[in-house]
Amino acid sequence: MQLKSFTNWIPPLWRVEYKLKFALSHVGLFDKKAVYTGLKHVFDDDIFIVSYPKSGNTWVRFIIANLISDRDTVSFRNINNYVPDIYLYKDYLNTMKQRPRFIKTHDAGYEFYPKFIYIYRDGRDVAISYYHYLTGRGEFNGTLKEFLNSKPSWGAVGWSSHVSRAIDYAKSHSDQVLLVKYEDLLNNTVKNVKRIADFCQLNVSIENINFAINKSEFHRLKKIEKQYGSEFNHSKNTFFRSGNSGQWKEMFSEEDIQQYLSIADNTLRQLGYLD
Repeated sequence: MQLKSFTNWIPPLWRVEYKLKFALSHVGLFDKKAVYTGLKHVFDDDIFIVSYPKSGNTWVRFIIANLISDRDTVSFRNINNYVPDIYLYKDYLNTMKQRPRFIKTHDAGYEFYPKFIYIYRDGRDVAISYYHYLTGRGEFNGTLKEFLNSKPSWGAVGWSSHVSRAIDYAKSHSDQVLLVKYEDLLNNTVKNVKRIADFCQLNVSIENINFAINKSEFHRLKKIEKQYGSEFNHSKNTFFRSGNSGQWKEMFSEEDIQQYLSIADNTLRQLGYLD
């Protein structure tokens, strides 16, 4: 069970109630999926958008939103109308009429999601993106090397565990999971957006797919963010920074590289990031 990782997101006063309900779900008094996610109900057609942080989750959210938005402008002001963040919009999700619901999460409770899209990215690029994100928000103040050596959940340990568990789960639940490699989405966008649309059973034309891709290009998302506001209105930091792959090659020292590989070599190799 993934109890430990999820309870980190729960306020302390709620944890006793949560753990009690989760325990009682084993004897059928509560629905495990609903208790775990904190939602009133988890429907069979719910589709969760899952990733380790800074792996492309928000990009995929914008792509899906642009596929289903009837061509309205999608920004951080209204993205949660289409693909709500489970941590911030539980009340909205509990009253949401849209079906299927598309739900953003970073939590690795794979067995509790009826269907989910899992986005993964080279962990070394993830570390660079996460570092810039947290320093920009004032949640970390230090060098990249200090960042990589700080919380295990921020570096190779957290990334490798999150991703490898998702890949292993997908092997025995292929009809339940769509794996999306960030770099493939970047380099062959049309093919992979079509995969996403097909998995979500969205009856969309190639014209609509191209529209969603166009509206979700990084330079457009950065422009929209500047015009309509960022994810966190109090922050001067922009959410969309670069989106490129291979940035770690310019920022990792040789020592950083070897340290990262000492932890995540097998996972990077399994995913094709190492020869």
